Amino acid sequence: MSHRLIQRLNAVGDEFEAAHAALLLATGRWSIVHHWEEVTGQRLAAFQVAEGNCEATYVVRLFAEFEAILRAQYPHSRRGRRVPRRSFDLINSLGTLYAVPAQVMAEVHLIREFRHSIAHAHPGAQSVTFTDALSWLNRYLAHIPDADVPI
Repeated sequence: MSHRLIQRLNAVGDEFEAAHAALLLATGRWSIVHHWEEVTGQRLAAFQVAEGNCEATYVVRLFAEFEAILRAQYPHSRRGRRVPRRSFDLINSLGTLYAVPAQVMAEVHLIREFRHSIAHAHPGAQSVTFTDALSWLNRYLAHIPDADVPI
């Protein structure tokens, strides 16, 4: 199990929790906060929209970090092969190599499709919570042994 790779994703989880808490604090205490220099010129409505989009935004951020992890891992796991351009192929190639169970692969692809729908403004993909996304991506990474992870 690659604790180093999982720690990278968990750091994004900490970032999400901090951003979400900050937005909740700002909107909940707007009568005080709106006087602060850091938010001068901002409207409460913009903070409310940001808070409403925070989880989906961080699912995109989380998946970007996951994909970066896989792109860095690939040359060490599949020596002499080019890193696949499409995340679909990258996920499947490393998933096959490390015998990631089909259910875990399916969950990762649900996140990929959700991320794609957000990033490209194509609604219709099944929604994925940040908590589920973090759990599912960590389950995938748990199949990569630390011994295979470059330092």
